[in-house]
Amino acid sequence: MPGALEYNDLRIMLGTASEINEALTKGRLSTIEELVSASVLGDLIEQAEMLIEQEYFMAAAVVLRAVLEERLRKLCEARALSIEAKRPTMEHFRQALANASVVDKIVAKKIDWMASIGNAAAHNLPSFKSSDVPDLYKSILDFLDKFPS
Repeated sequence: MPGALEYNDLRIMLGTASEINEALTKGRLSTIEELVSASVLGDLIEQAEMLIEQEYFMAAAVVLRAVLEERLRKLCEARALSIEAKRPTMEHFRQALANASVVDKIVAKKIDWMASIGNAAAHNLPSFKSSDVPDLYKSILDFLDKFPS
């Protein structure tokens, strides 16, 4: 009979529904927003990598700064950390994460270091050193890996 569901079709649908239910109950199913955010950050990381390869270190540092700020923002949101500032900065996010013991003092200092390189690049400060950017790239990747949103 055309269009009728067969036993195998129902079995597959039931198996799929069971897997979705298990993923939901075990917290393994990401929200659309999380997937989009991860995709965007991945694209920005790839862009920074290409900029580093082409020796556009200042531009790469600015992109990496944006990646860091977004991850800090998402970490605060995921933990419902309140930030009083109308326009919160990376410093606000870092303080909130440190106060909530999400990051320890060593990680907080590392965030300060990463942010300072990105800020120096974004504002074309004399303190910007292109030689810091490859280390910034590696540090950002390590941070993203250690602190998923």
